[in-house]
Amino acid sequence: MSEYGLRVKDAVGNIILNNSDLICRFRHSEVAAAEVNGSVVLADIDGLDTVEFSHPINSTSYRDCEHTVSRSGTTINWTYNKYQTFINSVDSIIFVFMD
Repeated sequence: MSEYGLRVKDAVGNIILNNSDLICRFRHSEVAAAEVNGSVVLADIDGLDTVEFSHPINSTSYRDCEHTVSRSGTTINWTYNKYQTFINSVDSIIFVFMD
């Protein structure tokens, strides 16, 4: 019987990634308003690796700056940026992925 899906093997033929492996799962998204800091607690990410980042959603210029996102324990924090007077803080969408 044939199997379909993704299966990646190393140089000697060992399967290193199978179609049943969990690579990364989307966990949370949230819109962060410009010039507003915030956070969310995600209890189920305890002990798991995550990737969190933001992307500007109403940017009109290369001078616009999205939020900085970080993790502390099970809390995801975002902070608006305004490094110099010519950089504008804009709304961002916050993404959290976990494995």
